[in-house]
Amino acid sequence: MTKIDITRIEAIKDQKAPVYMHYQGQYSAQPAFIALDEYGNVSADYESEVGSGMPESVYHRRTLRFPIAPNCSGEMIYQAVIKAMHDLQFLHDEHVVEHDGHNWVEYLSSDAAYSTQDKLHSFFAETCCGDIDIYDAPDDFFNDCSDNWIDPFIEHQQQGDLEAYVQECMEMIDENVLLNFDLDEAVEYISKHITKKC
Repeated sequence: MTKIDITRIEAIKDQKAPVYMHYQGQYSAQPAFIALDEYGNVSADYESEVGSGMPESVYHRRTLRFPIAPNCSGEMIYQAVIKAMHDLQFLHDEHVVEHDGHNWVEYLSSDAAYSTQDKLHSFFAETCCGDIDIYDAPDDFFNDCSDNWIDPFIEHQQQGDLEAYVQECMEMIDENVLLNFDLDEAVEYISKHITKKC
């Protein structure tokens, strides 16, 4: 069998939250996963479809998926894959694709392979448990602040530099935090709260 290829994992290593996607109107982020396809390519992504739909290659198990937390950094995913290289290679070696008369389908050729698959499911779920705090909207982020969080913003609005101060605050976040909203949304949200308080 061919050697597994982790090029796609290496490509996202430095990204803060490469498998995170929260569609507007949806309650939570899309499920995320690490995948091993029939050609030995290892990748990580989020489920593009809402609901229970899945690609044909996944349905027929030619591509195996292992769920992970959507708020994982690229580094966390990369390190997990590196640790799992031996098991991923073994699973790929035991991964057989045959035509059943209707479709190209997959099966694993040994009980040890099925055990390894279960092991990887547990490993990735436990190891890729999420290390990035993601805020999808300004209210999510600012509601985590103290009760008097609005006071400095009122002061800067009076000084005429509210937008610059908001931008400065957004740029000072911890490296393990991702703000999934832009400056205009933040300024609009803060301005509404200033109006309410004043």
